[in-house]
Amino acid sequence: ISWDEQMRKSLIRQKESSRKNIAKGWTLEKIRSYIRELKFLLWRMEFADEAETEAGEKLIGFIKENSVSPVYLIQTIRTTAMETFDVMVNIVEIMIDSSMYRHAYWILRAMQEEKPQEESIQIMVQELGKYVTE
Repeated sequence: ISWDEQMRKSLIRQKESSRKNIAKGWTLEKIRSYIRELKFLLWRMEFADEAETEAGEKLIGFIKENSVSPVYLIQTIRTTAMETFDVMVNIVEIMIDSSMYRHAYWILRAMQEEKPQEESIQIMVQELGKYVTE
């Protein structure tokens, strides 16, 4: 499956998930709070000195607790972070340490778009691709 097709499918799943959250009784304020919290956690990853520890743990906890899809996470990183690539590098490391291979794989694929000649990213995508179903 191509990257564009996978992104389209994942966006559809995310849209369905959003509808389920609204159906669960999520108010507009709850949805805004969710988005705001994710952005703040990403900023903290980018700017805090303790990015590898506490900020990373909080971000991973939020992603797991709220079932944040890789596509939504990538789009939020792209619209929130000042240094998108650097933030993605830090998040991939934390995701791999947390055995969140699916998220790490898709973030690496997004990184590949920015730096297609980067061999280390290509190798990691190939390795993680063995464990991720598209």
